[in-house]
Amino acid sequence: MSWLFRALAIGFLGAAVFHGAAFFHPSLEPRQSPLGHALFVPLNLIFAVGTLLRPRWFVWAFAALCAQQLYAHGVAGWTAWRDGWFDWRSLLVVVTLPMALALFVYDARLRS
Repeated sequence: MSWLFRALAIGFLGAAVFHGAAFFHPSLEPRQSPLGHALFVPLNLIFAVGTLLRPRWFVWAFAALCAQQLYAHGVAGWTAWRDGWFDWRSLLVVVTLPMALALFVYDARLRS
């Protein structure tokens, strides 16, 4: 199971790199403001570290992130679909984060 957490941490690192690049090149993801991209660089780095360390409180922080991301990427994905294109990043987030949350809950129960 530890390889799953490492894979998730790598995903968060990738997201941090993407948001950093989109901050400097807004055309990569124009639907989010440069400030939004700037905020998600440190957030993704924090979640990468949290994914590896998994302190007790982390499940709650991840649940909050999951809810926010399901809303934001759900709306973005639906809007893209309605506009005639496929938003693969939003689909990846909407599918992956709830499964990751279930994994964090399971891991927290094993650790307690």
